[in-house]
Amino acid sequence: MRITNVTVQVVNWPVDAWQVGAGRRFGGNDQLGVVTVSTDEGISGHAFLSRPQYHARSLIAYAKPTVMGRDPQDIGAIWRDLWKMSYSLHTSVMGAIDICLWDINGKIAGQPIHRLLGTCKESVPAYSSTAYWETPEEYQEEALRFRDAGWIAHKIHPHTEPRADVEICAAVREAVGDDMILMLDSTWSYQYEDALR
Repeated sequence: MRITNVTVQVVNWPVDAWQVGAGRRFGGNDQLGVVTVSTDEGISGHAFLSRPQYHARSLIAYAKPTVMGRDPQDIGAIWRDLWKMSYSLHTSVMGAIDICLWDINGKIAGQPIHRLLGTCKESVPAYSSTAYWETPEEYQEEALRFRDAGWIAHKIHPHTEPRADVEICAAVREAVGDDMILMLDSTWSYQYEDALR
């Protein structure tokens, strides 16, 4: 079996903007790349490519020539060769190709990818995640909506100001009680000393 083609289909769709703040916009026009690796035996693997407006060109220019004609079951060797190009390829490109190869191998084996990787679970935990809000009260309201919908874990994306973030986290904890797992994602904004506090 040999790889015969690699394509990226970019899907665009409009989404109403619903929250703007902290340099982030949720909604508006969105894009997702769908990567397909095809083989000479008619088996194809598929994966998503984030931010295709930045990564699709390098996938076609650099990753595609690296994998063309190769055996899709040589996942490790292909990964190694893509990794050698990490100055030209974003890890999301390498990851998309890797997932396509695993998808092909799963189809060959008649198994989902997680079984090929040696899964030991039948399910995985999931969590809800916040938008950017102006006030601690808005974060509280959102967390309560998720808790009431049955979510048991919640990730908070606060303002990225340590003092304000502590206030937001404390307010959310007060609102949801001790039974909900809370996580903080400060998007790499804290200095080391602030993160330790």
